[in-house]
Amino acid sequence: MNSEERTLFIFRAKFKSIKTKQTYQINEKDLRKIRYELLSKGRSIKTVYNDLSLIRPIFFFNNKRNRVLSQQINWSELIPKPSELPQTTERLTDDEMNSLMLALNE
Repeated sequence: MNSEERTLFIFRAKFKSIKTKQTYQINEKDLRKIRYELLSKGRSIKTVYNDLSLIRPIFFFNNKRNRVLSQQINWSELIPKPSELPQTTERLTDDEMNSLMLALNE
């Protein structure tokens, strides 16, 4: 799947509540709802960052090109800074993961 098809698939699947709205109709409440839904489904903060980062350029492009400006959105509260994202420091092998899970269960 190329990147355009993948982006459209993600957008249609994850942003059902806003996919029929015009950019100027989407407000911060809509985006906060999407953020909450992602987090309540157990998605990581990095997933929230990746998903909501798909929407932000649409707003910036709209505000730059169109006469109808989108609503003001505080992106810094919705999307964490890259420095706040968890960093992967080590990947465990299957044996190490099984050992860790057994130790946690005990």
